[in-house]
Amino acid sequence: MRYLFFRAYLPFLLLAAFFAGDFAPSALADETVVPFASLKGKSGAFAVSLADRSPLSKPAEISKRIAMTARQQGPDHDLSKEVFDAYIPKTPAANGKFGLMVMLSFKDVGHPADAWPAILEKYHLIWLGARKSGDERPAGQKIGLLLDEVHNAQKVFPIDDRRIYLFAGSGQPPTSGLALYYPDVFSGALCYVQWLWYADMHVGRQVFRAQLPRPTETAIELARKRGRFFLAQRESDVWPGKPNLSQLVLTQGYRAAGFKYAEILEVPDNQMQHFEKNSGDWFEKGIEFLDAPLTSLPPESGKTTFEESKTTPQKSQLAPNAGLSANSSEATANQALALAKSYVAAKRYDLARQHLGKVISKYPNTSAAAEAKQLLAQIAGK
Repeated sequence: MRYLFFRAYLPFLLLAAFFAGDFAPSALADETVVPFASLKGKSGAFAVSLADRSPLSKPAEISKRIAMTARQQGPDHDLSKEVFDAYIPKTPAANGKFGLMVMLSFKDVGHPADAWPAILEKYHLIWLGARKSGDERPAGQKIGLLLDEVHNAQKVFPIDDRRIYLFAGSGQPPTSGLALYYPDVFSGALCYVQWLWYADMHVGRQVFRAQLPRPTETAIELARKRGRFFLAQRESDVWPGKPNLSQLVLTQGYRAAGFKYAEILEVPDNQMQHFEKNSGDWFEKGIEFLDAPLTSLPPESGKTTFEESKTTPQKSQLAPNAGLSANSSEATANQALALAKSYVAAKRYDLARQHLGKVISKYPNTSAAAEAKQLLAQIAGK
């Protein structure tokens, strides 16, 4: 009887699973996939194909920026077999250009959440996402597709180079750090739920090892200057008494390394559940944060020539404390200060005093040293 019941209802179960997103075919049987280049002058949602590979998307070129194993990299992708979801706003921004947001997803979907097209319209952002690029796909292929999306959008539409954003809807390394590796391509990243970092982080005696390969020094320096990074984090992911890893990435990572623009927003769980039902509120706040610095940036193109470092990143660059080798004493002092602050927060005042003393003695002319002196006075006698 159980077999007969299952067999009778199998078509309905499959149909329900399909609409729930468990099946993600490249294109529905009755759906028309159009060349992305044909969308110029059009608006709305489309299933599209892309015509041209980015010069940066070949595996050999990706390996110049990101240290990955052969398994992580995977074989090269065939762009002609890919289907993408695109959303094109009705009008460009006041400067005559569109912004662009490309989607990195944890599952095989490329479309924005249901509430987001209205926000894409408001902020004049084009959306592109590959349908078959979830966490099961090799990282090299996912990275290549994202670079191809940017390349094709720039060929078809007038794109503001200062408003090319990665929607990092997956925390999978190293892909989620793409805006760090390609700051000449991406001017920012709106991260969904999780951040990772390329150097070790410390809370008391606990060490959280680096999860991203270290970017080239050229990439780090450029990302410091022009990159904007926004994380929307579920409130339930912040546990009282437990280390908030994303907050550590913010303080011991981005801010300590001298990045100008990085912030976290805690989002109520009811606004961040099933992807398609995500709230537009936090998504819009993320876009506002990414766009805000544009008023103080030069009006000309935000693109900066990217000169490759002389050495290719190696696995050894994941060594503990790799992030302490910042290019300037100010940035290094800030990172050392962040480590000392983590000891203060953990009430390990003996270690905090030791590290604060090092900041003062090694970097006496920095703002970090001045703050270290204040902290030493605050924890005196503890």
